Amino acid sequence: MKNLFIVILIVAVVGAAGYFVYQNPSFQSQILNLVPKTITQTNGEPTDIVIVRGYAYTPQTVTIKVGDSVTWANQDAIDHTATADDGSWDTGLISNGKSKSITFDKVGEFDYHCTPHPYMKGEIVVIE
Repeated sequence: MKNLFIVILIVAVVGAAGYFVYQNPSFQSQILNLVPKTITQTNGEPTDIVIVRGYAYTPQTVTIKVGDSVTWANQDAIDHTATADDGSWDTGLISNGKSKSITFDKVGEFDYHCTPHPYMKGEIVVIE
C-alpha cells in the first residue's frame, strides 16, 4: 500500500509540474530561450529547427527565406507529425529523438498541425 501511495504521489507531482509549464507561457519562453532557433547542417547551409516537446511546436511560427529548410526535432516520448493544413506537405510520423526536414520553395504562409494531435499547431512564413 505504501508503494502505491508513493507512485500516486510521484504521478501527481509530475503531472502538476507539466501542467504548470504548459499553462505558463512566460515560464515556457524562459526555458525555450535556451533552445537555439537555428542550427547549421553539415553542408554549411542554415536550417531552422522546431522543437516538438510537451505536445507543442517551439517556436510556433518560423520565418524563413525561399529555398530554406525547416527541421522538426521530436523530444516527446510519443510520435508526432508536421502536416500542412492544406495537405501539400507532411513529415510523416517523427519518433522520439528523430527529426525530419521540409524545404520550402515558394513564398507564403503555411499553417500546419500534428495529425495524431490536431490541437498542436504551427506556421511557416516563407519570404523572398
